[in-house]
Amino acid sequence: MNGKLKTFLKITFFVLLALIVIVSAIVIYCSIIVADVKLDESKLVNLERGINFYDNEGNMIEEQSGGVPVTDIKDIPEHVKNAFIAVEDKRFYSHKGVDYKGFLRAMLNNIKSFSFKEGASTISQQLIKNTHLSNEKTIKRKLSEMKLARLLEKKYSKEEILEKYLNTIYFGEGCYGITAASRYYFNKTPQELSINESAMLAAVIKAPSVYSPYKNEEKSNDRKKFVLNKMYEQNFITENQYSTCTAEKIKTESEHGDTPFDYIGYVKKELGGIMDSLAYSGKKFNVYTYYDESVQNAVSSSFADNISCDKTAIVMNDKNKVIAFSSTSGEFYRQTGSTLKPLIVYAPAIEYNVVSSLTPVLDEKTDFGGYSPSNYNDVYYGYVSVKESLAKSLNSCAVKLLNYTGIERAKSLMEKTEISFTEKDNSLCVALGCTEKGATLTELTAAYGIFSDGGYYYAPTAIKYITVDGRKITDENNDKKRVIGEDTAYIMDDMLRYTVTDGTSKKLSFLDFPVYAKTGTVGISGGNTDAYNISFNKDYSIGVWYGNKDNSLMPNNITGGTYPTATSYRIWEKLDIKNPTLFSAPESVSEVPLDKISYDNDHLLITADDNSPQRFILKGIFKKNNLPEKKSTRFSNPIVDNYELSVNNSEIIIRLCLTELFEAKIYRYENNVRTMIFDTAGCDNNVIYKDDKLKEGAVYNYTVIPYFKNGDKVIEGEEKNIGTVKISFNDSDWWDDDFF
Repeated sequence: MNGKLKTFLKITFFVLLALIVIVSAIVIYCSIIVADVKLDESKLVNLERGINFYDNEGNMIEEQSGGVPVTDIKDIPEHVKNAFIAVEDKRFYSHKGVDYKGFLRAMLNNIKSFSFKEGASTISQQLIKNTHLSNEKTIKRKLSEMKLARLLEKKYSKEEILEKYLNTIYFGEGCYGITAASRYYFNKTPQELSINESAMLAAVIKAPSVYSPYKNEEKSNDRKKFVLNKMYEQNFITENQYSTCTAEKIKTESEHGDTPFDYIGYVKKELGGIMDSLAYSGKKFNVYTYYDESVQNAVSSSFADNISCDKTAIVMNDKNKVIAFSSTSGEFYRQTGSTLKPLIVYAPAIEYNVVSSLTPVLDEKTDFGGYSPSNYNDVYYGYVSVKESLAKSLNSCAVKLLNYTGIERAKSLMEKTEISFTEKDNSLCVALGCTEKGATLTELTAAYGIFSDGGYYYAPTAIKYITVDGRKITDENNDKKRVIGEDTAYIMDDMLRYTVTDGTSKKLSFLDFPVYAKTGTVGISGGNTDAYNISFNKDYSIGVWYGNKDNSLMPNNITGGTYPTATSYRIWEKLDIKNPTLFSAPESVSEVPLDKISYDNDHLLITADDNSPQRFILKGIFKKNNLPEKKSTRFSNPIVDNYELSVNNSEIIIRLCLTELFEAKIYRYENNVRTMIFDTAGCDNNVIYKDDKLKEGAVYNYTVIPYFKNGDKVIEGEEKNIGTVKISFNDSDWWDDDFF
C-alpha cells in the first residue's frame, strides 16, 4: 500500500469519525431537549371548546361552549378520508408518524430560503401539534412533534389516528371537527358529503379565513380543484370523477347562511382570521368586543319601513371601533355608487391642491375620449362650485375632477384604507363608484373615518382583545395611517355638511346636532340594486345599505336619499347625543372672504376687497398652501368706465352708465373753481344730466368722481375728466369748433 493511499484512508477515517461524533452529539442533544415530552392521550379525545363574547363593559353577551361533536371513523366515507390524505399526507398509511423523505425535502427548501416556510407535517404530526403543542416555529417544538407522532403511531392504529384528526381539525367559523364543518357549510352529516364537498372541506383547513366559500368563493374553488387534482394523481378518484367535480360549482347550504346576521355573527367573521393561528391555543376563548347594547337596539329597531329587500347597518365610534351591526343577509362586496366620490374624487383633488372647495367647475355634458357620463335625469347646472357639485352628486363634474387629479394619484391615497382596486380599475368611471371589486359596507364606512379622524385611517374592528384559558393573547389595535392632511379632512367635513343642508342627505338636517353625509345609488332605468347613506360626526360613523344579495332590482324610489337616509336619521335620533363633539379648524386652514361678484360673473376666485360689504362676500375654507392669488380692489377704488359728453343747442348733456354698486358726483370747473353740479344718489343706473347754466365765452371742464357708501363710510374713486367746452352762442357751430 503506497503512502498516498494510506493518507487518503486516514483522512477518510477521521472524517467519518467526526461525522459519527457530530451525529451522535445531535442525537443526544435532541434526546435531552425532548426527554420530558410525554403523550397525553386525554388531549386527543372529547375536546371541550368554548367561546364567550363580552361587551365593551365586560358583560357577557353570549356563551358558546360544549364538546366537539364526534363522528366514528366507520361512518366517514372513504372519499372524505382520501381528500384529506391526498392533500395533507399522501404517505399516511406507509410512514410511522414522520415522513422523513418529505421532512428532508422541506428542510432543504427551508435552508435555501433561510426560513421555516415548509414543515412537511404528517397527519399524525398535525394531530399532535393541534392538541399538544404551540404554533411557535422552533427546533424543540418540531422535535417534540416528531417524537410524539411516533409515540402516537405506536399507541393507535392509522384509522384511529385519522378519526381523531378529522374530529379535531379546525374548519373556521368556530367549527371544530368534520361533523360541525359538514353541518355548517352544507347542512349535512359527514356520511352525506359528496366527493366535491369533501374536497372543499379539505381545502378550507389550510387557512379557513382565506379559503372559506363564504369569504372568498373564487379562492375556495381554486383550492378545491387543487385537492381534487391530488386525489386524481393518487388514484383516489377516476378521471371522469375529477372532470365532473372540477366543472361543478359547489352550492353551500349552511344552516346559518341565510339567517339574520347580528353583531355576534359580525364578530365571528372578524374572528375567523385570528382563529386561523389561535384555533388550538386552548379550550376557553374569551372575546372582548366594543359592543354597545343601547346602540345595537337603536340600529335593530330603525329598519321601520316595510321595504322588501336586504338591509344592513353598522355603527362605529372613534377610531373605527364597531359597536353595533345588523343585517338581514350578512356582509359582502357591492358596487358603491356615489358614496365613493368623496374618497376617490374630492378628497384627492383637495389633498393635491387641484381645486379648492369653491373652485368653479363647468357642469355640462362632456366627452372624455369616448366616455360621456350623464347627470341624474340628464340635467346640467352650468358653473357650480366643487362643494355644490358634491352636494348635488353631479357625475359630469366628478369625472372632470378625477381627470384633473389623475386616477393613479387618487387610487394611491384610497388604497391606504381597506378599499382596494384592481388593474382593471383604470378608467374614469371609477369616479362614479364603478369598480371591479366594489367594497363592503364596513370598508366604506371605515374609509369615511379619515374625515372624522383628522385624515388618519384606523382599521375597523369589533374585537378589543382575546384571552385564551385566562391568558391575554391580543391587545387593542390603535395603529393608524395618514391618508390625507388634517386640512383636507376639515375641508371635506365642510363639504359633506353641505350635502346634508343643501344636498341629497337633506333629511339629516332636521337632527338637533350637525352630521355629515353622502348618499349613493346604483341601478339602471328599470330599478336600483344598491342604495347607501354614509354619515358621521366626531363621535360616530353610521353606514346603511339597502339592496339584494342576489342583485335583483329594487324600485327606483329606493335611492340613497330616501330609505337609507331615513334609516340613518332614525339611528342618529336614538343615539344619546346631548353634547356632540364639534370639528375644530386646524391651523393649516383659513376662512377666506371672496369677491362674490367676480365669482358669480366671471367664475374667478379672488379675495374680497377689505371694503367690500357683506352682501358681496362669499366665504370659503381654504388650505393655507392653496389660497387665492389675487385680491379685489373693487370697493377700494370705485370706477366709472362708461360716460359721454355732448351738446344740444344751449345745453351740455352728460350721460353716465353706472353699475349697481357705485354712485357718482359730477363736477364743473370754471376758472379753476370746482363746483359739484350733480350727485347720482337715488338715480337709476343710466344717468342723463343737462347743464344749461352757461355763460357766453366761458370755458367749462367736467369731471366725475365715482364713490361707494358702506354704512357711514364713503370711499371715492379716481376723478375722471369727461371733457372741456368753450361757450360761444353767436357761433352756430360752437359745439364743433370749441368742444375738445
